[in-house]
Amino acid sequence: AAKLTHSLPCSMILSIYSRSPPQAGRTSLQSDAVVPQILPNKLRLVYDPYASSDADINATIAALPASDFPHGWGGRIDLKHVDVHVPSQHKVEGKEFPAEYQLWHLHPRRRRAAVVSIMVDVHPQGNTNHHFNKALAEWQKVWEDSFDGCRRRRRRRRMRRRRRAASGGEDSLDDDIDRHTGNPFGAPSTGRREEDDAEEETDAAPRTPEGRDLSSDSWNPYDKNEIMRSIHFYGYSGSLTEPPCSDFVEWHIMDKPMLVSPDQLRHLRYLLFLYRDPVSCERTGVHYEGAAARRPLRTVSDLEHGVHRCTCHDFLSDEVRRADVNVTRCTKTEEQDDLRESLDALLS
Repeated sequence: AAKLTHSLPCSMILSIYSRSPPQAGRTSLQSDAVVPQILPNKLRLVYDPYASSDADINATIAALPASDFPHGWGGRIDLKHVDVHVPSQHKVEGKEFPAEYQLWHLHPRRRRAAVVSIMVDVHPQGNTNHHFNKALAEWQKVWEDSFDGCRRRRRRRRMRRRRRAASGGEDSLDDDIDRHTGNPFGAPSTGRREEDDAEEETDAAPRTPEGRDLSSDSWNPYDKNEIMRSIHFYGYSGSLTEPPCSDFVEWHIMDKPMLVSPDQLRHLRYLLFLYRDPVSCERTGVHYEGAAARRPLRTVSDLEHGVHRCTCHDFLSDEVRRADVNVTRCTKTEEQDDLRESLDALLS
């Protein structure tokens, strides 16, 4: 991983988070316009206003989250989807993180993506990230819906086998046993029956606290208290971190991580690693034996990728500016203190 430096004038892009911060975008995850998905290498929340049952499509679009990216981006860009990768797709000062939370904004005319990426780390005191629990609850529903469908299919197969056995027909071992060929936790294959393994997995599945449906509450993918805890970032022009690895992404790597509890991190891994396709009932995860679902890391450079670091010396938050309209940036001494604090938050 490259040591990112302060090489470009961040005043050109300060309105991403300062002068014009992300639109509130507080919606319920129960909305038809928000679609949770479990993909082979990521968890995703898709924002699709056209999937909404609301007759007023313009009102639906206006209610969904967006950010204002200047410097040629043309103002407001709607949030297309939120992705969560395990482990992180980036390293900062050589450190890999347990997960990475990405907010994808796609400009329809420029055919470029502006991505806000937040490293995910374990809270040092083990505290729960209550806002993120709302998204976990939605992905848990997707997981359980698939599992329930596969369990019903297994039961129907068992009933057919019993009827065949009662009538003197031959039983099919191919339908009966599903041996694990790649345990995502690195444990040796046991060769037990599929239904036994699946039942054990379900019993071990984390549940939302006290059975409460947290996802019915208001959800903000940019939540400043528990998700996007800083307005400052590392930036560079780069590519997708997975095939086809196309170069059309402007990355903004936030300088403070999102913190989750150890149980929440286990929950993330569980949902991603052990999810089964609802049709084939085969596991879909590609994270076998701890391997990351990403292309090999490459070094980014100031010259080739326009690497830069935006700090409080470039711009301050709206709250600080409102407190004193004459102060538009911090001092160099304050910047160094802020840099040390953000690095401690990332690398501790």
